[in-house]
Amino acid sequence: MDATTQEGCHVNEIHTTTKDQCLVVALDELLGGMAKDYTNHVVKCVHNSDFKTSLIEDYTEDPTIKLQLRVLAITGNILSGPWFKRFYRSQDKQVHHMDAFTAIKACYSCMEVIVSKDRILQEDITHDLFGDPIDLSDKILWTMEGNYVDQFSNMLKAFLTAIMTVVQRQYKNLWSILFNGDDR
Repeated sequence: MDATTQEGCHVNEIHTTTKDQCLVVALDELLGGMAKDYTNHVVKCVHNSDFKTSLIEDYTEDPTIKLQLRVLAITGNILSGPWFKRFYRSQDKQVHHMDAFTAIKACYSCMEVIVSKDRILQEDITHDLFGDPIDLSDKILWTMEGNYVDQFSNMLKAFLTAIMTVVQRQYKNLWSILFNGDDR
């Protein structure tokens, strides 16, 4: 992204570089020159252009990348989204720290159950890791195609196992104190 002033006008160029070329996605005059103006311009151009379609097609041609994106999206549905919704609230709706520790421990236990399975099927995932039902209406996200079930299962297990390692490092001492020595 390159922002310049030209005869009193703010001009914003949005470009992307590939291995072989530099593509200009947009070159537009902006009414303002604030960070939010540039951000809105980037979002508008990426979401309302052939660039978005091209980018998505490039990334989803490879089945492995497609599976990685699906694992990330599903993890967002079962962990990241619910986590932010539960813990990042307005000042007047804060979660008490003891309730937070209990919820995180329950979430961790749900991850343990999932990764202990020999094979994780998308049909097995109907609730987020805090126990709330999830929206399964997005058939593109929730329908596994072809012979990729084992790869999906292995990727999701590896991803959740890595998350569990981080959570365990973060909370091990507190859990040992709060939950009678259970320091999973």
